[in-house]
Amino acid sequence: MGKIKPIIITFIIALSINAYAENETMQEIVNEGIRNSEAAVKKFLVDSKNLTQERNAASKAEDNSKRYHKEASLAQDKYLKALEGRNGDSKHQGRGIQPIGIGAIFISFSMPELSIKQIIEDAHRYHISVVVRGLYKNSLRETADKIMKLTKEKNQGGILINPLWFKKYDIKAVPAVLLAKDSETNNIHDVVYGNVPLKRALTIIAEKGECAFEANNILSRDKI
Repeated sequence: MGKIKPIIITFIIALSINAYAENETMQEIVNEGIRNSEAAVKKFLVDSKNLTQERNAASKAEDNSKRYHKEASLAQDKYLKALEGRNGDSKHQGRGIQPIGIGAIFISFSMPELSIKQIIEDAHRYHISVVVRGLYKNSLRETADKIMKLTKEKNQGGILINPLWFKKYDIKAVPAVLLAKDSETNNIHDVVYGNVPLKRALTIIAEKGECAFEANNILSRDKI
């Protein structure tokens, strides 16, 4: 019987040690789980904060976009009304679309910049207007910057914005060179479409068009 007690005591000690080790392992697992849970909660809170900030930024950007679009639309409407007739000026009341003069070159901002620059240079040489249908990127500021970029190299020429002329003369494609009889009421005009040098377009009208007289007058302006 004397030998049994040490064995039992040894067994109890070993069991206690194992139980302690297992408890320590379980506690470590629990602690790790707590740490992971805390990290997950912190990440969720950060993500929620970032998501809220992103939503607020997106909402603000959308509001700004709507405001800028409204301002651009109002500015364009005001510009169109000014083209159709100057309010309060009896000299211009009831005249509708202002006359294009002798001629113009119709273009689009979507055309290659080199082509537009050449057209502006040629139009300046012959004293003819260069016309676009509307604003560049629907923005007055962007339009002004674009025109400045196209004309600053030689610091000459310019571009007019007049959708009414596009409509009146039924311009369907660009570039288009148009000459008209120098009269507000006369709708006689010639149009040459395509990427044709201005001098060549004027020569075609001078040879075959109803505005041959006007074309020859413009050609005589070329001093080069």
